[in-house]
Amino acid sequence: MSTASGFLDSCDDDEVDPDSAVRMLESVASVLKGLPSEQLDRFLVVLRSLAEVEPEPSRREFLEAFPFTCGLVEEESCAVETSPGTLVT
Repeated sequence: MSTASGFLDSCDDDEVDPDSAVRMLESVASVLKGLPSEQLDRFLVVLRSLAEVEPEPSRREFLEAFPFTCGLVEEESCAVETSPGTLVT
């Protein structure tokens, strides 16, 4: 999901229709917001792990900002795991 969203987010207007890209990104955000809390927590942990090992700076920044830009967390700092299964946003 994050790869497809990153692609849509980084495309120029001549590559993908901007309105179509926005609709798709909103759809992704809607699906993620509908996840049960345990699954959403796990997704956020995996996303953060991917960002930590991402060598490309622009991709890493996208992964770090993704939860906030999709409305999954209230602060741009993303989610922080305090102990297994417990996230603080």
